[in-house]
Amino acid sequence: MEKLPPHVQSHFLQGQHVTRHIRGIWNGLWSDQFIESTFMRYGHSAGGIIGITLKPEALKIWALSRHICCKIESDMKEMEEEETNTTKVHLYHKEEAKARVIADAKDRDGLRQKLDTCLHPLDPNEHPGESIVNITSGKIAPPTVNVDSAVKIGEAMLEDFEKTWPEGFYNTISNKVKTMATTTKSIQVGDSKMYDLNVIYSRVIALFSSDRDVDVKDVLAYELAPVPTAMFTEDGMRICKAKSTLKKSLQIEVSRRNAGDADVTVIDGSVLLWTIHWPADGTVADFIENVKTRLTSYLSERDVYLIFDRYYDYSIKSVTRDVRETGVNKKHHLLLSTKLPAQKVVLSSIENKKQLNLLLGEELTQDRLFHLRSTNKHKLVVTGEDPCPIEIKMEERRTRYDLENQQEEADTIIVQQVLGCAGEAHQISVVSDDTDMFVLLLHHYHQAGLDVPLIMESPCKGRAIVDIKSTLAKHSQIVKNLLPAHAISGCDTIAPYYGLGKGSVIKVLKAGNDLSAIGNVDAPFQQVLDQATAFISACYGIKESTDMSHTRLLVWGKKNGKGHMSAPNLAALPPTNEAFIENVKRAHFQAILW
Repeated sequence: MEKLPPHVQSHFLQGQHVTRHIRGIWNGLWSDQFIESTFMRYGHSAGGIIGITLKPEALKIWALSRHICCKIESDMKEMEEEETNTTKVHLYHKEEAKARVIADAKDRDGLRQKLDTCLHPLDPNEHPGESIVNITSGKIAPPTVNVDSAVKIGEAMLEDFEKTWPEGFYNTISNKVKTMATTTKSIQVGDSKMYDLNVIYSRVIALFSSDRDVDVKDVLAYELAPVPTAMFTEDGMRICKAKSTLKKSLQIEVSRRNAGDADVTVIDGSVLLWTIHWPADGTVADFIENVKTRLTSYLSERDVYLIFDRYYDYSIKSVTRDVRETGVNKKHHLLLSTKLPAQKVVLSSIENKKQLNLLLGEELTQDRLFHLRSTNKHKLVVTGEDPCPIEIKMEERRTRYDLENQQEEADTIIVQQVLGCAGEAHQISVVSDDTDMFVLLLHHYHQAGLDVPLIMESPCKGRAIVDIKSTLAKHSQIVKNLLPAHAISGCDTIAPYYGLGKGSVIKVLKAGNDLSAIGNVDAPFQQVLDQATAFISACYGIKESTDMSHTRLLVWGKKNGKGHMSAPNLAALPPTNEAFIENVKRAHFQAILW
């Protein structure tokens, strides 16, 4: 700069080496950036083309005319400034603008919340033993992953490589570092690695196309994959399908005005917690106060039964909960004074949620001020970890031994308490929007022969209110078999079948299939299996079948018949009889629990 010609240096010192869209300071741009920023500035403004079209011809016309348009617009602004005797000057850095400050604060808050959901990289207590874990997703790396030793492996490989010189200088160097990405090509089944689910199936299709004598029936009796593809994905997780179709197809809705006023409300605590305001900068005590406020609004008009899930190890529900956690979650030690972690961190982790439920149970049953303020008109019954609920009315606190229940799922406890209230209540409301809960209420309302008005509503305002009594009246011909059909076709704890939605299940139910043995403790398992086979076969469009492998063969024939140019997807075929029997056992057990 010292060697610049004097007339150039003077212009440079006056700031004339940069360009500006608006007069001012802190807003200078290099000339090469000015062209790009001009197109971006006017492209996003009124009359801009960004976000409207990407057609090359339209963009070309807009871009080529942009220069003269900008010049005209600039000249008009100068004319306006001369007439009004005002000049717009930019006197602050763009990072100091109010909008940017608000946006940055929002970004910092988002980063803070995201980091709260991650495992602490330097805290060994949050890490699962010696395994490598992704601190964001919580996924645990298999033992073959050695990326943490990449430097050590590289040094050893370099030493071995140098020993081969000069003859081996051009030899291929294999990659010995394994990341999680390179291991996703296979899954571990026992001590063996299993690869692409369709590899074996593709080879079988090739055999069918050859001149070899291959019996299709014998071949299709095997899964032809490391997992039953009709029920599980390539990573061994069960297929997830939307259950809400069943509820939406059957429910009879009623308006808030016509729903009536319930004198008893039974609340699914787990559902309620997701809908209550979660104070981002508050403590656990602040959130519990919000829960009390919501309960007070219910208690001002009716008796309230609040039920929380229990968490037992090695139960039929535990596998489903493990899948929902999707890896290792950050565990917190929650106290009333603890700063409240992110909602997902607490409510998606079993350990964190158990602590929150315990604190909630203690506060709701021991806070005398809350009792005096909220239970002076109606009673509150809280069901937590203890088998017997606690009832509070003013300062009176008693244990409800008549409602003792060892079940872990809130759904089944809710049904028990609804049936217990039915004798005295004029109308009952259940606060939950779960499909399993809907099926259970219909089934037990029918089984108990109840007549009391019963509605099911969501804790979120504006959602549908379901009239259980009217729904039963409309679908009385299928309600008897609805619960076993829901279990056998897939629910929270049972794997569904690829391609079979709840719409098909309802259609087959209306055809009159009998499922009375499923969920019946006294029914022989062969009868359970026969009914399940007939029902699922009908869902696949097969009216008569001896076992599920036979159904699999018939479905193969239908999907591979005339008019089909390619072999059917392996997952679209029913499972083999062997895999189906195991799923039926699980469904039968779940129906018994219900």
